[in-house]
Amino acid sequence: MQIKIFSIPVMGGEALAEEMNVFLRSRKILQVEQQLIQESHGSLWCFCIRYIEGEVYMAKEKTDYKDILEPDAFTRFVAMKGIRKKLADEEGIRAYNVFTDAELAELAKLEQVTAATMKKVKGIGEKKVEKYGKHFFSLSEPNEKSPLAPRFHLVRVLCGFHPLAKTTEGEHLTDMNPPDSGMRWNPLAPRFHLA
Repeated sequence: MQIKIFSIPVMGGEALAEEMNVFLRSRKILQVEQQLIQESHGSLWCFCIRYIEGEVYMAKEKTDYKDILEPDAFTRFVAMKGIRKKLADEEGIRAYNVFTDAELAELAKLEQVTAATMKKVKGIGEKKVEKYGKHFFSLSEPNEKSPLAPRFHLVRVLCGFHPLAKTTEGEHLTDMNPPDSGMRWNPLAPRFHLA
């Protein structure tokens, strides 16, 4: 454990405050103590920061799974994110506590999601499979009888992956917004229907 002390004048200490903020964002911080000190020439804040040496954190770049996954896998990924959110909301926990985006992306790549194939994904163990697996099994091969088929179909249309999705002007969505174009579905765009 290391200690760093910052003394920042109340008036005119913006540069020192920014220096401290950069330090705080880039380290594993254990504790911060602060005290306002009154002196004859002015007031200043004194911060005593305890941190772990050697652990410097840099912000991760956000992964765009639409660029990484195949169109069908991305469609399953979006549907799985919806299911994950619903499960997390029901339990009052954060969505990534159910499955992380990386875990969902690996599940979406699977041809068939079963208990055995889920356990092969890094980060998914027996307890998660027992608790959440049943909600994701029917997504691997959606069919007309699946309770998730309407949601899966809607996600395919909204993402522009359904070959029959057309705008009201008759253009195919896949022509207007191909999966590799980097464009996203726009709710203000013309309404569409299935041909």
